[in-house]
Amino acid sequence: MIFIHSPIRVAMLLRVERRKADSVMKKLRSLRLVDTRRRVVRDGHWVGIPVKSPPPEGLGELVDGDGRQRTEQVPPYERILDAADVPASLKPLLPDKWELLGNVLVLKLPGKLLAYKAELARAYGSVLRAKSVLLDTSGSRGVLREPTTELLSGTDTEAVHLENGIRYSLDAARLMFSSGNMAERIRMGKVVRPGEKVADLFAGIGYFALPMAVHGRADTVWACELNPTAFRYLARNVRLNKVAGRVVTLEGDCRAVAPEGVADRVVMGHFDSPDFIPKALKVLKPEGGIIHLHVLCPKKGIPGAALGPALEAIHERGHDARLHECVRVKSFKPGTWHIVLDITVS
Repeated sequence: MIFIHSPIRVAMLLRVERRKADSVMKKLRSLRLVDTRRRVVRDGHWVGIPVKSPPPEGLGELVDGDGRQRTEQVPPYERILDAADVPASLKPLLPDKWELLGNVLVLKLPGKLLAYKAELARAYGSVLRAKSVLLDTSGSRGVLREPTTELLSGTDTEAVHLENGIRYSLDAARLMFSSGNMAERIRMGKVVRPGEKVADLFAGIGYFALPMAVHGRADTVWACELNPTAFRYLARNVRLNKVAGRVVTLEGDCRAVAPEGVADRVVMGHFDSPDFIPKALKVLKPEGGIIHLHVLCPKKGIPGAALGPALEAIHERGHDARLHECVRVKSFKPGTWHIVLDITVS
């Protein structure tokens, strides 16, 4: 790697092996030594990290380097590291991922940072321009998938979140929205064919129903939702995205409200979905169709550990079925994945 003396300014670069660059960068950030105004230099197996002053010995080789300023904006996480007034020893614990739903921010903090939650709400909220900041205290709970949150700053937790050309209105303090499911929401807008009839048995605020109607151009989407709060936003989102003529909202338990014998495909976006397979089979047209079954599955057992019981439940009711596709959505917890089984039923 060639480091040059700039006629404008000579900058200090810490030269490290590429395989060590991430860990060294994290250490330098915790010490507030990264010069975010300068460019990181990459060449082969080496990386040059711009620093403000000499770092502790043993992290790499300090050399003169290219002092040109960055043309791109400093990444939000680096600005948060600078803005957060917490002890340097805790800087590496600052989360580099979050949920920004419209202008409402949802944060998860490790235990050691909870004493600084007010300060972190200020720092993250300021950099990310959030009107309110929520602390996710324990994920979702119960059959209604309600989040457990604490309001750290602001007063209004209602937002309109734009994703893939679709507007989702929601109250982030009372309803879940996972960016980790984005690819699956986009996929559902692509697998549906224009003119198809679809039933979404666990519609929420329209996570999958809206992409299927807006982008998939489904003829009809029956969207069932049990949670009264989610249903209210579902109805609002149908109007917001101008698909009221094609999305039929049905409030209540899908086993009671979903129509039968009508659907080309059935979406089952709840981890209790296997218990609802008998209803899904009744919702499909007599000639069959496709079931999109969301399940949790041991990583080492994908897809068989989840597929076997699902196929057995279908076969027991006199239908033939086969796996069309298995989609890995995201890691749910160590050793367990959220997957979707696309099952063709005939």
